[in-house]
Amino acid sequence: MKFVLLTVMMCVPMITTGPAQAGFTYILRNYSREEHAFIWGDFKDAAISNLKQSLIVSTINFLVTFLTLLSIRAYWILTDIGQIPGLLGLAGLAVMFMMLMLFACMNIYIYPLMVTFELTLKQLYKNSLIFAIIKFIPNMGILLLNAFIVFFTFGLIIPFNPLVGFVPYIFLTLSLTGFITNFYAYPKLRKYILSRLDDEDEDDDDDEDDEDDEDNEDDEYEDEDADEDEEDGNNGHTQDVNGLMDINHGTGVAVEDEDGIRRYY
Repeated sequence: MKFVLLTVMMCVPMITTGPAQAGFTYILRNYSREEHAFIWGDFKDAAISNLKQSLIVSTINFLVTFLTLLSIRAYWILTDIGQIPGLLGLAGLAVMFMMLMLFACMNIYIYPLMVTFELTLKQLYKNSLIFAIIKFIPNMGILLLNAFIVFFTFGLIIPFNPLVGFVPYIFLTLSLTGFITNFYAYPKLRKYILSRLDDEDEDDDDDEDDEDDEDNEDDEYEDEDADEDEEDGNNGHTQDVNGLMDINHGTGVAVEDEDGIRRYY
């Protein structure tokens, strides 16, 4: 019962941080690409617009992290007491630890993708997994850098009272690590996603321009054909009129003489 209550108490704050994380990421993403952002207004708008998806993501992240850490602890204990062979236990520990690191790398990109693009939950995790794999080594470097900053803040590098670290963590460390993460992640999104979208838009614009040019050429041809037809029609009409004029020309005036015979002069 105590374990369940403790788990619920841990779940509530971790799950509800999703919307706040979305708004926080939106602000830092704008700063990382040197764009203006209203701290409170944009934070609130981003949190509200991504409310549903961010709550689901934070819930999934908590469950995956919790179960992975629980599995690592279980493998460690079972291997230590001899319940499973040492080699099998080490293999299980290695696999679960690698899964934890890979999932941590995915979280570098999840929220930047969320606030930048309109993606489904499946697309969000799929793209994050791709970035986590293809950039695994640099991702681990960012994670280690952020971990070093956090450990330093709480006196785990240079020993001092850990309680003192809460003040710089709230006012400096949290925003610093978030800025580092977004400053690193956004260029990857721009290179592999935004640039391709821009290229596709340019291709579409070129296709539309080509279609417009073809339509204009067709219109010009139609106008030329219409002009030629009009000229031909006018010429024919002129010829007919001239013909009528030729026919009528010289007919004179009909005059009926005294003898009753109509003569033309």
